[in-house]
Amino acid sequence: MKKIKTYMGDLGANDFDLMANRFIVRNKEISFDLSGSDEDGGRFNLTGTAKLLENGIYEGANLRYRYEGYNYDNDDEIATITINELTDNNKKLHVKGVWHEDGEGYNFEGNLVPWIAK
Repeated sequence: MKKIKTYMGDLGANDFDLMANRFIVRNKEISFDLSGSDEDGGRFNLTGTAKLLENGIYEGANLRYRYEGYNYDNDDEIATITINELTDNNKKLHVKGVWHEDGEGYNFEGNLVPWIAK
């Protein structure tokens, strides 16, 4: 059985700040806890799982998230996360993907380091 690895770090999105608080790589899925802020300063959190598809891409579809301090009436924000590239060199994990929302795609990319419990 392959060891489960957990990472953390900046995911350098092109239109907003995106941080992987936890990024857990398993055999056929990736679980993640992401946080960030948009260009207007709104802070958000998203937790989800992306499953490995036959084409080698990981996808987490219809993931619900919320902005902090915003009053929701059962109408969360919804995004789909695709991870197109994972490269592990045992010191860091290079991640490349796209945040899909409202018909738009926002690229992100970063080098994550092993997660350290606080």
